[in-house]
Amino acid sequence: MRYCKQIILIITAVLLLFSFSVSSFADEISDTSSLSDESSSAVSEEESDVEDIVYDMIPQNILSEAYVVMDAKTGQVLLEKNMHKQLYPASITKILTVALALEHCSLTEKHTMSAEAVRLPANSAHIALQPDEEISIKDLAYAAILPSANDAANGLGEHVAVKLGKTGLADFGEIMNQKAAEVGALNSNFVNPSGLPDESHVTTAYDMAMITKYALGVTGFREVFGKISYTIQPTNKNEVARNIGTQHFMIAKSIYYYEGATGGKLGWTAASKCTCVTVASRGDVELICVSLKTNAAYDKYEDTTALFDYCFNNFSYTSVSMGNMSALVVPIVENSVTIGEITSDGGFATKLLLHTAAFNSDVNAEYTAPDYYPSLDSVEENLPTVTLSLKEESLSNYMNTSLGTYPLDYSYNRVESDFSGKYAAAIRPLDDDKTLSPAAKIFFIVAAVIAFLIILLFVVRAINIYRYRKRRFRKYSNHSKYTKYRT
Repeated sequence: MRYCKQIILIITAVLLLFSFSVSSFADEISDTSSLSDESSSAVSEEESDVEDIVYDMIPQNILSEAYVVMDAKTGQVLLEKNMHKQLYPASITKILTVALALEHCSLTEKHTMSAEAVRLPANSAHIALQPDEEISIKDLAYAAILPSANDAANGLGEHVAVKLGKTGLADFGEIMNQKAAEVGALNSNFVNPSGLPDESHVTTAYDMAMITKYALGVTGFREVFGKISYTIQPTNKNEVARNIGTQHFMIAKSIYYYEGATGGKLGWTAASKCTCVTVASRGDVELICVSLKTNAAYDKYEDTTALFDYCFNNFSYTSVSMGNMSALVVPIVENSVTIGEITSDGGFATKLLLHTAAFNSDVNAEYTAPDYYPSLDSVEENLPTVTLSLKEESLSNYMNTSLGTYPLDYSYNRVESDFSGKYAAAIRPLDDDKTLSPAAKIFFIVAAVIAFLIILLFVVRAINIYRYRKRRFRKYSNHSKYTKYRT
């Protein structure tokens, strides 16, 4: 009976301890809630203050019919208007022509001008090249970019076409279109290397930005694109040196000079109006600005300056991480047999140019992949991708909300098994954190303590009984009254 009382007392003490712990936990939760309320109040006040901040909004006085401002490193579009609308490019076409020439030819190679290449419409820009005139690829490239010489552009197109196994100048449009598609300019159709008028010779602001992004990576292009003046030495048909200079006033010293401008190309025809491509850098940010169909001659500079100023003043690189996305599994199926899997953990990290009004938390990510791949080789043709965008539509007042599509890192796992049913990419959620709540932790801790104390009580009781019996045995075994019963 005495031990039962001890057990009851211990259990009562533990229960009191448990009650005290729960009470303390509840007080803590209450305090936390109170703090949370105070914090929410503080955040509300901060948000109220944030709402009072006036962020610069996209310039509304841009006169170009279409424009785009693109990050030259990533291809991210910061600002745009009608960027996929097909318009006439005029002489900014020569960016692609010169880039192809520098990619496939050395600067010292000589080209002999054909009669077809020097035959031009009246009043078109040229440097008076003659049939059978021998001139270097370097000279032709500078002539095509700086004074926008159409005969020089034709010479480059002719030379590249023949070098790539084509017949001549008429085949260069095919080469241009193939390269444009490779670099992501999918809504363009180039017919000639110069941009002279042709109803089927069209492009878009976005496509020209992508073409310029590609061109900037071609060895030697930046030097040509940013040159202010150049001298073409005498040739076999011309004994006088030709001094040429840029027509782009944002890279030359003028009232339209733009600090940080590193290169550019202009264009104009009666149908295209003014077209303009400009590249500028500040710090670690390099931007490409394309404006199409601006009516007045100098509006293209004012548009480009306003767009550059807005972007350089309001955008900065922000690290964007998407490590909490679900895992993606795409089977590789050949002849109804799964031979492997393409897997991605869904993690993605990059740097994006975000407006000061946008934050990392505003970025939404969705990735896509085919239902299955017919072979391992086909994976590179259709990589799993992640598409980033801004969640809040109101942010469209400050920047383009589509942040681009990027390939996901993936790994290949080989498996061999029969595959039946629908082939489909599987999205497997990543394991969630299965940690216990604080209340559950306290309950299990107290329960463990109670169990331990009960076991300890029984052990102590067993030891006491053993000791008691041992003392009684010794006491009675030594008493004289019981000596006569010993044998």
